[in-house]
Amino acid sequence: MVFLFTKGIRYLVFIYILYSAANFYLGWKAYRFSPKEFRSIATKAQGASSNGADATRKFFGDLSKAYKGSIVPSPKWAPVNAGGLNVQMQLLHNSLTEYVAVIVAPYKTTGRSGAHWSNSTCTVMAGEVSRAQDRLAQPISKETFKTGGNFRHGQWESFTYDFAPETYIVCYGRGIIPVSSIWTTMGTLGTGDFVNFAHQVAFFGEAFFNNIITAGMATFNHYKAQFSKTEL
Repeated sequence: MVFLFTKGIRYLVFIYILYSAANFYLGWKAYRFSPKEFRSIATKAQGASSNGADATRKFFGDLSKAYKGSIVPSPKWAPVNAGGLNVQMQLLHNSLTEYVAVIVAPYKTTGRSGAHWSNSTCTVMAGEVSRAQDRLAQPISKETFKTGGNFRHGQWESFTYDFAPETYIVCYGRGIIPVSSIWTTMGTLGTGDFVNFAHQVAFFGEAFFNNIITAGMATFNHYKAQFSKTEL
C-alpha cells in the first residue's frame, strides 16, 4: 500500500514538472501571429462588410496576405458539437502552440466552453455572444459582446456561452492546442456522429500538416540562403 502511495506521488511530481516545463516553454517561445495585428485585421474586415459571411471572407483574405504561407489555402468547414454548442468551425491555422479559427452558429445555441490549455482572443464579426462564468457567483456575472466586440478566453477558464442565430466569430489562441482538440472531437464522437468526427480529424489534420510543410520550407530556404552566402 505504501509502495502504491509513493508511486502515485512520483507520478504526480513528474506530471507537475512536465506541466511547469510546458508553461515555461509557452512563455519563452516566439509566436508566428500577433494578437494585436489579428484583432486589427478582424476589426477592419468586419467594418468593411455588411454581413458575417462577407466579413469572414475578407478577414481570411487579409490574414492570408499578412501571414503568407501560414494560413490554409482552402480551409474547409467542420461541424462541431461540444459542450452542448452546435457550431461550424473552420481552422485557418493549426499548430502545436497556435491556432486561428472561424466559428459560425447558424442557429441559436448554448453550451459550455470546457477548460483549455490556451489563451484565446476573439472578435465578433456578426451577431452576438453572451457568456457567464461556469462557477456561478452571487450576483451572477454575465457579459455580452456584439458585432465588432472583442473578448478573451483565458487558460483553464470555463464559461457557459450563448450564441445568437447567424453569429460569426474569429479567434486566435496560444497554448497546447492538441489538448483543446480533445474537446472539439470527443464532443462530436460522443453523439455517435462518426462521419463528422472523421471530417474533423481530416480537416484539422490538413491545417496542421499545412503548417508543418510551411515551416519546413521556411527553414530549408533560410539555411539555403545561409549556405549560398558562405559559398560567396
